[in-house]
Amino acid sequence: MTKLVILPSLPPNMLLHIFDKHNAVTILLRRIDLYSLRRLIQGFAIPGVVSYIRHPATNQFLRELTGVDIEERNDFYEFDFANAHVVVSLKPGKIPRGMEAKDIKEEDLLILLVTVAAGNQTLFSWREEE
Repeated sequence: MTKLVILPSLPPNMLLHIFDKHNAVTILLRRIDLYSLRRLIQGFAIPGVVSYIRHPATNQFLRELTGVDIEERNDFYEFDFANAHVVVSLKPGKIPRGMEAKDIKEEDLLILLVTVAAGNQTLFSWREEE
């Protein structure tokens, strides 16, 4: 069943098994806001939400934001096309190195919806003006 997988980053190692059959992988990252992330997590509450974020305060923030029980994992994630993926990361410089972030705010987070396609896809896009 399709789950929502929350990642702290997008390491290429999680895509290695795709290269057994394809020579290229195309990744599209789209920034989304906190409201969209909340709706996304709530929409996957029944099939399941799994977080590979190893930062307890960020996982707690997401649980409090959504009211959803988020399974926390700390093992290696191997990409699965059946799942939906989002990257939630603290922006650099927001929290001093070695300090624990306790009061996370929307402006502290980089939130990206991830789309991965096997093969070489040509994507044409334009920057959306605010």
